[in-house]
Parts: sequence; C-alpha cells; structure tokens
Amino acid sequence: MDQPLLGDSSAGSNSPSATSEGSGMSFTFVGDPQIPKLLEKIEGYVKDGFQDTRVLEDQPDFIRNVLKMVFQLILTHSCLVLGPAGTGKTTLVKALGGGDFQAAVQPGPHLRNRTLEAQACKIDVQELSDELRLDLIDTPGWCPDLNTDIHAEYKKVLREKGLPKEHAPHIILFCVSVSMLRQFQEGKAKQMSKQLQKLKFDQRFPIRVLPVATKADTESLGALEELTAVIKELAEMAFKDTGAIIDEPEWTMFDPNRQERVRGPREVSQWIKTTLLGQLRSDEFTGLWRLALAKSVKEHTREHCERQPANDSALRLFHRACSTVAAACDRGADLEACKEVMVLPEELPWWVIQNIPTSQEEQWQLPTHAACWLSFRQWMRSWTCVALLTGVLVLLIASLMWFTVRLDAVTTANLHAKEHLNQTFAKYNRQKDQLDQMTANYAQEKDLMKQMTGKYAQEKDQLDQMAGKYAQEKDQLKQMTAKYAQQKNQLSQMTGKYTQEKAKYDQKKVVLEQLKEQLNLCKGWPAQGAQCMGLLAIDASSADACQQVCCRMGKEYCNTWQYRESHGCWLGKSSSSSCDGDDGWVGGQAD
Repeated sequence: MDQPLLGDSSAGSNSPSATSEGSGMSFTFVGDPQIPKLLEKIEGYVKDGFQDTRVLEDQPDFIRNVLKMVFQLILTHSCLVLGPAGTGKTTLVKALGGGDFQAAVQPGPHLRNRTLEAQACKIDVQELSDELRLDLIDTPGWCPDLNTDIHAEYKKVLREKGLPKEHAPHIILFCVSVSMLRQFQEGKAKQMSKQLQKLKFDQRFPIRVLPVATKADTESLGALEELTAVIKELAEMAFKDTGAIIDEPEWTMFDPNRQERVRGPREVSQWIKTTLLGQLRSDEFTGLWRLALAKSVKEHTREHCERQPANDSALRLFHRACSTVAAACDRGADLEACKEVMVLPEELPWWVIQNIPTSQEEQWQLPTHAACWLSFRQWMRSWTCVALLTGVLVLLIASLMWFTVRLDAVTTANLHAKEHLNQTFAKYNRQKDQLDQMTANYAQEKDLMKQMTGKYAQEKDQLDQMAGKYAQEKDQLKQMTAKYAQQKNQLSQMTGKYTQEKAKYDQKKVVLEQLKEQLNLCKGWPAQGAQCMGLLAIDASSADACQQVCCRMGKEYCNTWQYRESHGCWLGKSSSSSCDGDDGWVGGQAD
C-alpha cells in the first residue's frame, strides 16, 4: 500500500519525543512544518492539475472551495466523550480542556448536575502542530429511559462548528463509573450499541476507543484491575459491529481538596495525542483524505462545467480532474480511451473519479464500462445514428398505421361485445344496488339489534339491581318482623303487668274510698272534754287497727292516735297538756 504523505518524522528530525505512560507506546510529535508541508503538497496537486485551464480565471475561489472539506478533515478532529448519566464525563472534559469550559447543566438527583446538551471544548495539541484542532465533545448522559439520541447531539455540534455532516469522530472516551457497574450492565450496553451504529463509522478508518473507569476513589486499589476489565468488556459490547479498536482502560479520580488524589487527566490526554498522531500517520487516514479530495474535485469540477460550459471543454476538465486525483494518489492517468470523445458535461462518467483512490493500478486507466459509456454517447450523437434512428422511426410509423387499421376492425367487432358487456354491467349494477340496499338494511337491523341488546343489558342490570334491592328489603322485613314479634311479646308482658298493677291500684282505691268514708264518719263525732281536744272518732275494733288506719293517713297522724275499748279509735291533735297517757288510753300521742 502507498506510504502516507504525513510520515514518521522521528528519523533525521529534531522534534521532541514523548511516551504514553498508559499504553507504553513511544511516539514522536509531528511538529511544524510536517502538517503545512502536507497541505501545501495537496494544494499543489490541484493547482498543477488545472493550471492550463480557464477555471482559475473564471472562478478564483475554485481551489479554496475544492480544498475546504479536505483541509477540514486533516486539521479538525473530534474526541467524543460517551457514557451513562452521572459518570463524571463533564468533570473529565473540564480537566482536559481547562477551566474555561462552561457546561450547560442543571441540578439532577442526589445533588448531581446533569448535562443538558452536547458541547465542544478545545483541547491543546500545539505540541503536535499549531494548525491542528481537536475538540472534546461532552455529551448528555446516556439513559435508555430518556431515549438519549447520541447521533442527533453529535450532528448538532457539527452544525455549530460548520463541519460537514460526513465528519465522523475517530477517537472516543467511553466513561463508566466504577460505582455504577450494577446499573450499567450487558443489557444497557447492547441498547447503547444501537444508538452508536447511527453514527455510521467508516469501516475503512477504524475508530479508537479508550474505556475510562471514573470515580475510582470509591473502590479499593486492588479491585480496580478487575473493575476496569469489566468496563472494557462493556465497551466491546457497546461498540460491537462498528469496527472500533478498544484500547486498554484507564482510571480517574478527582478530589478538589487534595491535589495528590487527582489522577487520570494527564494519562488520558497523553493517550488522545498518541492516538491522534498514530491516526495521522496511518495509511487509512491517507486513504480517507484522498477519497475526500476525489469527491470534492469531482463535485466542484462538474459544477463549473454546468455553470460555464463554453469556456473549457467538459471532457478536458474531466481529464484534468482525473489527473489531479491520480497524482494525489501517486498514480498516473491514462485517458487515451476517451481523448477524442465529444459529449455533454452531464454525459461524462463523473463517478469514476471517486474510484481512483481505491484503485490498485500504478497507471490508472478509465474503466472499460466508463469508456463504453462514452463511446455509446458519442455514437448516439453521430449522423449514422440519426439515419438509423430515422429509418427505425419510419418503420414504427408504418407499423402503427397497420395496427391502426387492424384496431378499427377489432374495435367494430368489440362494439357488440362492449354493448353486451354494458348490459351485463347494468344488470350487475342493479343487483349490486340491491345488494347494497340489503347490506344497508342489514347494517340498520344490526345497529338496531345492537341498540336493543344494549338496552336489554341495561334493563337486565336494572332488574338485577332491583332484585338485589328486593332481597335487601326482604331481609330488612324479616328483621323488622322478628323485632315486631319481640316487641309484641314485650307488650303482652307489659300489658299483663299493667293489668296486675291496675288490679292492685283498684284495690288500693277501694281501701282509700273506705278510708275517706271513715274520715267522713269521724267528722260527726262530738268533742270529748275528758279527752284531748279536737280528736275525731275512727271506727276501729282494736288498737292495731286504729294504728294502721291512722298511720296510713300520714306521719303526723301516726303520732296522734288513741284507742279505748269503750270509746273506740280516736284521732286528733293535742290541744291540752293533759294528754299524757295516764288516763287508760292506749296508743301514741303528741310529743
């Protein structure tokens, strides 16, 4: 394979050398004027290729337009920083790019900040070349639940930087926190792989991936070897089928209060520069910018031919474009097969220009199929071709007239068939109308049936509700009937008790009436001088009977009754002090 134009400058140069401690790879920095020399050489290919044409006069910015995309590819590189949310990607980017980087973040869960959108941060690679530019692209934390679109975020950064959409990242930092290995395992790595495949990595130029174990201070030093091995396996799963090369992992830790406990930025930066230098020197990168040059030369040359077709022969500019790309690929260009061809610009096989960088021939020749294409297009423009095409056209007109006569006969024969077919169609249409009417009626009946079914279901539901309510009311009635029977029994008992009490009351009422009669009888007795004044005679046959009658009338009377067999029972209040009980009376007396 051809040697790259940007070769190793370690031999016979005074450039400083450095060694990547993480990978053990020794390398020599490119240093000026290696990169400018390459750019100058590519510009010389384009100038030499079109110097004997009027392109540079008619379009002064032609060379700048052709070289714009090629120089962007050579000088502008990106390092994509990927990983799950909360792994410390932004912290690492700040450490690599300096303190000027201001990330677009918002407070997240557990007092963490969450990156909102992808942002680019320039990293210093002046020791490689003053003209090289390397952007670290900090991306939002990947999360399957939030449908994080890595491809869309990367394309947005390309638009902001004015880079072509074909620009792809060739260096990637794959960050996973050692404390989050339980959350980010094989399943999520495979989900992330589907997102990464949208970036459409160029298989001809494999990307380099560095697995980075972040927040290593959360684990013991002895466990880091095993944890970094696990993170490397996750990176291999995430970048499966992308053609990526997975390097040996690095680990980082950051302690803002203790500088001696900060580890990783210097090692990661060294790896990035080592990897970038290796890519610049690789045959694959040389092939990449040659393909970009071929595409740019083809597009701008064809565009010039279409804009100003009279100033230069389109075929001549096509030759110059092929020669320019072939020279940049260290090949000669043999275009004798199409030297005298006269065709329009749009008829030229412009696509073959992009095949020159991938050709293995020392002397590139126009492919056979492209030469045949040009010959065919030229033959189509010759007088012989015009005469032949005229004869073919006359033959086609005669054939068309014969077919017209035949068509009239066939048309007449088909009129009857058409009329019969029209009648058949009319009958079919009538039957179809009837069928449509029946279908409509059926649909109406079906709708009515659905309505009735729905109404039946509603009525059934109501009936079920009423049946349930009836059962509840029936149960309540049973309970009330049982309670009524209990209360009726209680009423019967109370009625019997009332009857008993009423009988007792009637008896007492009779006794009371008797007492009243006795009291009324007492009113007719005259006052006795020999006894206490004001006593009333009460009919009682013994002292006990007299006491019972008097005491039943009240306490006052119970203390003022007297009894004597010759005079009976007496009741009254004492009006004289002579009632002292010594006169033969039996009974109580006033105190």
